[in-house]
Amino acid sequence: MTTYQYGDFANLLAYFSVNIWLDWMQEDTGRTGAGEDISTDEWDPVWRGEITLDQRLTHAQAAAVDAMIAGLNGVIGRFYMYDPRLPFPIKDPNGTILGSTTVRILDINANRNRIQVKNLPNHYWLSCGDRFHVEFGTDPVHRGYHWIRTDIQADNTGATDWIDIAPHLPTGVNVNDEIVLRRPSPLWRFEAKSVRTGAGQGQLTPGATFRMVQVF
Repeated sequence: MTTYQYGDFANLLAYFSVNIWLDWMQEDTGRTGAGEDISTDEWDPVWRGEITLDQRLTHAQAAAVDAMIAGLNGVIGRFYMYDPRLPFPIKDPNGTILGSTTVRILDINANRNRIQVKNLPNHYWLSCGDRFHVEFGTDPVHRGYHWIRTDIQADNTGATDWIDIAPHLPTGVNVNDEIVLRRPSPLWRFEAKSVRTGAGQGQLTPGATFRMVQVF
């Protein structure tokens, strides 16, 4: 199985459009006689993405991308890829304030949909819309990927109050585990039959696209 190292695959590609979203794996099963909606969670939500590459790729550049994609062996390969639109927290767009700080979980609520964190730079801001990843488990190591849903500022020790997150933290993530705010990256694979190479037009080969789905 081929797995690119952290962040490499994102850095190798030039983008025209990027769409990454959280897919809630739910089912609407109808209504009761009293008119109440019936809905169920089928399983935990997963992240999905759809990428269109730069429309100005030359034939040679497009061929190089096609070769890299082919190296993942279709749906068999795995790769890490961050969202290139927001590689760092919103209020620290270049990651210069965060630097190499190792941020850790200070506390987790009972429903696992709220956390407190520590070791941020003093008075550092996190914003609704920021994302992070957290690793858990061994052989294999799994990786969760989460929205931050609260605007919050760390105190003068680098700790925060409660932060709402989505989806909830998986079982196996614990207090003192590291959360990664720099280029947070799920583990992905391609969706079957989703890779489409570009078609040559004059001196360019635009139109390459692929879809991807999170792997735990």
